[in-house]
Amino acid sequence: GSIAYIVYLSTLFGFAAWSSLLSLYPVSTVAPFTLLVPVFGFLGSAVLLGEALQDWKLFASGLVIAGLALEEYDDILAERTRQLTSRHRVLVDQVSTLLPSWSLSPALGGVCVWADLGEPVSTRLSRQSARLGVRLVPGPRFGSPGTFERYVRLPFSAPEGELGEAIGLIHDAWQLSGDLGGVYPLQEAVI
Repeated sequence: GSIAYIVYLSTLFGFAAWSSLLSLYPVSTVAPFTLLVPVFGFLGSAVLLGEALQDWKLFASGLVIAGLALEEYDDILAERTRQLTSRHRVLVDQVSTLLPSWSLSPALGGVCVWADLGEPVSTRLSRQSARLGVRLVPGPRFGSPGTFERYVRLPFSAPEGELGEAIGLIHDAWQLSGDLGGVYPLQEAVI
């Protein structure tokens, strides 16, 4: 059994996969992933053989994975920047189209902007939005009670389609925010 494993799975499959990756990607991209061999080895022994996972091995695996992430940091950062820029554009376009009276702060870092609603109604808007399935953070959550009531925080971390849909629902909530029809408790979770 063990010789069959070494010959077929480890050698033939392993080298075929390695050769295939090297034909698709540069060596500098593929080679760092060889550092994962011991990680998969001890995880495999834990899953297949029931061996105990020792804390130091888990910690060491975390360091290896963090090192690989650092190796790919520039690529990860470029991709995340592209995603967030696209999502920010969707947010700005949707707000300027559907809620033209609102004024958005610039996105100077992070994944949200502040919307100045022009009037102190962010708590009421947040409650109405929650009724429609979108949970917003009203401004007073970020200061003393009663302050920042003109502002609501709008994150742009959701995928473009979800973001467009959420702004549409926020628009509907804005249109309905004067008619709450009773108390609606604001929950802790937000978008």
